[in-house]
Amino acid sequence: AYFTAGSSGVELRLKDFQRGTDTIVAAETSVNRGFPVISLDGQRIAFSRIVPGPPVRRPVLVANLADGTSRLVFDDCGGRPRVWLDDDRLLAETFGSGLNSFVVLDTRNATQRPLLSSVDRRLWNPRLSPDARWLAFDATLPGGSPSVFVARIDSDQAARESEWLRIDQNAS
Repeated sequence: AYFTAGSSGVELRLKDFQRGTDTIVAAETSVNRGFPVISLDGQRIAFSRIVPGPPVRRPVLVANLADGTSRLVFDDCGGRPRVWLDDDRLLAETFGSGLNSFVVLDTRNATQRPLLSSVDRRLWNPRLSPDARWLAFDATLPGGSPSVFVARIDSDQAARESEWLRIDQNAS
């Protein structure tokens, strides 16, 4: 899944390598879609839109890839979806706080809650381990170079910043 500039604005596209197809997902003219994330079962795709402001809003939608329907899950989650944690929950990077936190978006009941945050560091580029117990991500202090960290996720809660493990410095 990817997004590209098309004739009607930013298009969200899905490339199926087995079938050799490349289709537009959730087509709406004049709507900027981006940051697609395919669900773990491959049946859905979450994506965000940018609605100009003020204030700028960042809705999150989920599209069913089998029938092409999509539904608005969050009118404004403050960020963009990045990783499916399971069949119903997404991890999103937030923007309102300077990109210094990750939140969990529950697509069943349209709720969100904090998962991991930093007072000083900018957080981005989250990746989930195959067993869904570790979150790897980049973190940078103001004016510094990025470092790669991992945090353990237990019972839907991530480790406090003091418990993060630095994997490498000056790396991403």
